[in-house]
Amino acid sequence: MAPASPSVIAGTELRPGMTVDGTLWVISDLHILASTDSVATQLVEFLTTHPRVGDHIVFAGDLFDRFTGERLFLWERFEPVLDAIRQLPGRGVQVTLLEGNHDLHLQPWVEAHPGVQWADPGILLNCGGKRIWIEHGDLINQSDIGYLLLRTTFRTRLVRGLARLVPESWVDGFAKNASSLSRAQNPWLPENLPQQKLQALRTLYRDAANQKLLNGIDCVILGHCHDLDEVRFQVGSRAVQYINMGFPPVHGSILRLQKGASSVERFPLFRASPA
Repeated sequence: MAPASPSVIAGTELRPGMTVDGTLWVISDLHILASTDSVATQLVEFLTTHPRVGDHIVFAGDLFDRFTGERLFLWERFEPVLDAIRQLPGRGVQVTLLEGNHDLHLQPWVEAHPGVQWADPGILLNCGGKRIWIEHGDLINQSDIGYLLLRTTFRTRLVRGLARLVPESWVDGFAKNASSLSRAQNPWLPENLPQQKLQALRTLYRDAANQKLLNGIDCVILGHCHDLDEVRFQVGSRAVQYINMGFPPVHGSILRLQKGASSVERFPLFRASPA
């Protein structure tokens, strides 16, 4: 198969990326259940103390385990986290939210808070001369037709309308059941999979990342599968990198690219907890 055009990756036309003047932070797959979760409180502490003027934070999906951005009661449930996020632009920090498969319909919340931007399915950023592509990663497995159809259905106007109208308990119950089903099919930690299945998962994600890296992207950041994986290699004169978020509540880290650094690194943040 001929390589994709450098301006088109995975079916997504890449507009000129935003430039990050300071540090790039990437956070995803926290699966916060309540604002009192230890991960939530540690995240709020980080957001109120670390990011500086010129930094850019990308929340790359599944920040919450069950969240529908159309519902006010969920905004109130996660108020400490959401409040910490919406205060960032006022401190000169750029903020981008990507939807995962556990947090849906984020655009209404974003539109209600100027200074926060929403991107789908990913975002291209320029950091120190490097082109960084970030997406959640739930679209990587294009052979999972069932999930792709379900994902599309959840984002239709009909489902979004129902999500605004049905009782809160229905939204909570449906989301809880969907999350449990997802966990039954995909364990929190892929490293606990049989070696053959783990290798197949890594090959799938690495191949998707490689397609981008071979076509002009210098670093691909993905999440979703919770695999603590990273690959670096040379493409001509370019040093390229694929890195997956892993599962921060257990692995204990988020991702950071500092100004002047040659690659994305893992930044220890959370006190690791058992899966």
